[in-house]
Amino acid sequence: MKKNLKRTVQISGYLAVSEDKCGQPYVQFLPDNPRAGLVKPFVGRSRAQMLSNGTFDCLKKQPRQRNKPALKLPHSSLSFGADGYTRYVFTLADNRINELPRLLKRESDQVCKYIDNLLKEE
Repeated sequence: MKKNLKRTVQISGYLAVSEDKCGQPYVQFLPDNPRAGLVKPFVGRSRAQMLSNGTFDCLKKQPRQRNKPALKLPHSSLSFGADGYTRYVFTLADNRINELPRLLKRESDQVCKYIDNLLKEE
């Protein structure tokens, strides 16, 4: 699994594989000669795989690009995704369900006016 690597550092040590109390695999690499600053540390989401022969690799995932809402209202938001979809999300607490028809109409009217203005600018 070779990517466009800028620099490769080889570290000798051993890989300890065990299970936590829930039965999930726990993998830890313990270098023979630990030295601070040898590699840049990272924490975050990653994709790791270990084959049955002990080969192990781990690749840090890039953070997912998120668009900020184009319009943010008290109970809803409108955003235009990079995937080509427009999303209108309305959120309301269960204890306010009796207000839903009034709030939905008011905020969806505002969203429609916003979209109309965008279309006029084009």
